[in-house]
Amino acid sequence: MASIEAPGIEPAPDNSEVENLKNQLKEAREEARAQRATIVDLRNEIDRLKRKYLFLNAELNAMHGADRGDAETESRWLDMQLRVMRQEAEQAQVDRDRYRRLITIQEQMNQKDELIRNLQRQLEEATATTQNN
Repeated sequence: MASIEAPGIEPAPDNSEVENLKNQLKEAREEARAQRATIVDLRNEIDRLKRKYLFLNAELNAMHGADRGDAETESRWLDMQLRVMRQEAEQAQVDRDRYRRLITIQEQMNQKDELIRNLQRQLEEATATTQNN
């Protein structure tokens, strides 16, 4: 006797399709975990650099306060201030680049999270269809 299927109903997925979906889900989760770790590392590095900057700035201010009055020292202080400003500008560019990378990674993670949700839904549908048949 031939089996009759209702129109528009897909045949039950085979186990290899379910396994494939499970593997895709696992890979997407692992990649999302790795990207989250990268974000944490980058944020920690930014915090470390901010602390270093604050320390160096405080040290520079202390040197400036102790050496006021001497023209040569003032000139050296201005040179140092110029170097610090250049370094700050370079660091700001590095921070902007890192921030852009963080945003890109966050967007990729959001896409991966959406993919994970879709794969989970497909897996649940495939499992339910397999169990019903």
